[in-house]
Amino acid sequence: MVLCTQAIAADGDWDPSWIAHPSDQKGIPGLFEDTWSLGGTGIYSNSMTSYATAVQNDGKVVVVGFGWNTSANGDQNACVVRRYNVDGSVDASFGNGGADVLNWSNGNQIVNCYFKAVALQSDGKIVAAGQIVYVGGQAEGIVQRFNSDGSWDGSFNSNSYAKLGVGTDANGVKLAPDGDVLVGGGYTAANFNDLDFGLFVRGPDGTDLGHLSAAFDHGGAKNDVANALVLQSYTIFQLPTSHHYDVVYLVGAIDNAPYASGQWHRSCGVVAFKRSDGGAFGFDSSFNSGGTLAVDFPVGPFDTDTLCRAAVGRPQTLPFFFNSGVVVGGERYFTPNGAPLASASYYALAEIDASGAVTRHDDFAFFYDLNEEGAYNSINGFARDHTGNLVTVGYAGIGAANSPANHQPSDGVIRRFNADFSLDTSFGDFGTVNGSLDSSGVTGILPNQREWFGSLAYDPVDGRIVAVGERTPWIQLAPNLYSWFLGVVRDGTGDRIFADSFDG
Repeated sequence: MVLCTQAIAADGDWDPSWIAHPSDQKGIPGLFEDTWSLGGTGIYSNSMTSYATAVQNDGKVVVVGFGWNTSANGDQNACVVRRYNVDGSVDASFGNGGADVLNWSNGNQIVNCYFKAVALQSDGKIVAAGQIVYVGGQAEGIVQRFNSDGSWDGSFNSNSYAKLGVGTDANGVKLAPDGDVLVGGGYTAANFNDLDFGLFVRGPDGTDLGHLSAAFDHGGAKNDVANALVLQSYTIFQLPTSHHYDVVYLVGAIDNAPYASGQWHRSCGVVAFKRSDGGAFGFDSSFNSGGTLAVDFPVGPFDTDTLCRAAVGRPQTLPFFFNSGVVVGGERYFTPNGAPLASASYYALAEIDASGAVTRHDDFAFFYDLNEEGAYNSINGFARDHTGNLVTVGYAGIGAANSPANHQPSDGVIRRFNADFSLDTSFGDFGTVNGSLDSSGVTGILPNQREWFGSLAYDPVDGRIVAVGERTPWIQLAPNLYSWFLGVVRDGTGDRIFADSFDG
């Protein structure tokens, strides 16, 4: 008899089969920081941030991010793609000894590069998206495709990468069923003072198929940017033919006119685009009668300040797949007792149907009293399984009164919510798995460090949840040096199916 370890694993346990590098292991199987250096020589020489992850069909884990490096032109931030084996060891067959490091330049000037999203093609190729920043501050979004061995795929836009235009940014990427690459982020108008939501479409070969932008510009404020992208595709059969539809939701933060001097007012912004039968994208006019929606989480007249960082498809209510809408998440800042804005923050969740109606919303405080300045809580990424449950990654923080001055320590956390947004107490410790390490391997939030998870992915081989982010151990000191932070948690049910990809 062969026993399946996944079936008997406790729901929410760290996976002890995920090993770490011996020099970086802090004593907790399944959770570690990867402090490898890109070779930088400056003050930030070992500073690294892992930003997004995806798991291949063979169980190998692809992580993208950025780190400090030394190039021929000086120190800079370089884009990084790194791959780990099923057991967490570095896959030395990928790229150059386990990673592909991209140093950009513009003549004799360095160019900083940041990868922030990743998607996997069915043929094993890897699509990463992010931003490059030139000397002087001008920036533009990029999307790049790699072969399965980490080499650059020259068949994509003839050089493996495509720039999206000066003044753009790329924060999410999805692959449409026809092979098109869909990138969501920010688009700046020609005057460079109006940042809008942007959707950029590239063909399977990297051909530019155009872009769309959406502006909110509430109260004269013009700083709106999409942080997440959700794709839903479905086919309606109408004999003797059928019609295929792609719906894209861009989710992010929009600026409103401030309540008063020093008091911001931001809302969660949602934009819906739609195309039929492989045509061009346009605004989905059936979504809130025009394609755009601003969502607030009001509690009082001066604390409606919401940043949405994550999104995923809404649970299906029909027996076959149509556009179901979107679930959005992030943090809502709280101003207790007239304290300064952003003195604390909640988790925030909202469910929005295909018509643009908000069918459910809630916000949550964890660990510490929100009347205490500096207690920050946020959802940075999540996904939904076939039962309607949400698996989220993010952080929860200690308030300033319980921590050293001038920093906000936090704990990386993984949480699972039921479809009604209540915590799923069968997962981890009453719905929560803490991701935190000190030098001796002690878990739990500590006043001398900051850790967070920014993205998660589902392992189709072993049913594990992979979370990545960054860790800094002494953030009250300058400079703040970061390392890649990775963890793998057992799902425990053995049959959980995730309905959407995880790079929201």
